[in-house]
Amino acid sequence: MEVHYPNKKDLTAEEQRQLQHMKEVIERAIADGVLTSQELDRIYGVLQTDRHLTPQEMELIETLVRDKVDQGELVFEQSWDS
Repeated sequence: MEVHYPNKKDLTAEEQRQLQHMKEVIERAIADGVLTSQELDRIYGVLQTDRHLTPQEMELIETLVRDKVDQGELVFEQSWDS
């Protein structure tokens, strides 16, 4: 499903840096094809750093996580210990 963001604005240099950092964190987390609860917590931690979620961050999550889960390329592993 494609989502459109009518109020999407260009990112500032700082937002671009944060987006790149988030992409790196996500790519490390999903490299093995399994997303653990701890890795998801790390991703959430990066998202909460600036207290707002940009459309670009949403698109990144959709592309790198949700679409891969939907296509069976990524598995979410729930840890009941956390």
